[in-house]
Amino acid sequence: MKKHLFVINPVSGSANTHELLHDIDRHFSTSHTEFKILQTTGSNDAAAIQHALNTYCPDVVGVAGGDGSINMVAPLLISTGIPLGIIPSGSANGLAGEFGISMDNALQNILSERTSHLDVTLINDRHYMLHMADLGLNASLVRRYEEENRSGFMGYAISAIQELPMLQRHFRVTITSGNSKTAFETNFLVIANTRMYGTGYEVNPVGKFDDQQVELCMMKPLSAELMINNLFLQNQPDRDSELFDIYSYQEVQIQSSTPIDFQSDGEYIGELTDLHIRVLPDQLRIVVPDQS
Repeated sequence: MKKHLFVINPVSGSANTHELLHDIDRHFSTSHTEFKILQTTGSNDAAAIQHALNTYCPDVVGVAGGDGSINMVAPLLISTGIPLGIIPSGSANGLAGEFGISMDNALQNILSERTSHLDVTLINDRHYMLHMADLGLNASLVRRYEEENRSGFMGYAISAIQELPMLQRHFRVTITSGNSKTAFETNFLVIANTRMYGTGYEVNPVGKFDDQQVELCMMKPLSAELMINNLFLQNQPDRDSELFDIYSYQEVQIQSSTPIDFQSDGEYIGELTDLHIRVLPDQLRIVVPDQS
């Protein structure tokens, strides 16, 4: 009998936790499977999840929450072969969008156990990045968003408007890969393992989650109006050629002469001057919908 562990963030996004628990019970109580629920509390959650993995030994782990919840659980599953099922109940669900996962199909996906492999990007030998990381403008927004304890897309939009003066604050970086070294000046450098941010904006049209490469996307100079139209409003058409120069690497070093705000998968890390980036192929199995 298959065993499913569900990790649920009860305060994530707008999903009704009671309804979600009812749906899990309805789907899994009649499917000849065993399941266990672990609700996060905000205190020692990673340790509690690791304990459940060690003692319950699930065949599949489902995570209900946003990208932050996914990022807490995913590193514990790297190289274990245990599939990760995403239930996108948070306010930011970028990785779910990449795989076409919705609240409507998430539980049925987990029952089907159809999986795809996801490359993981390791940054400075300590931060696992599944989705998107960046230096500069957006990382500054994430910092402000966290400092002012805002939530949801609207909170992010307010932070974006307040950070618009940062458009003129450029920084210089040196990109080194093998024997190649190139200098760039930008105000926004994206490290992309996939194609799009949680808003649905496709910053990296050449990106594939299993191609063993990561893209560096350097923003070109642009106006505040173009920035708002292309990056911070949802469901905008693809206009990436106007905004970014894109380069693909398996391993790369980024160096800046001054500390720059850095965020990874929606979590503000701090001001950094050096990033060592390395792709770890096929590290996670993600439960995905039927694409036929």
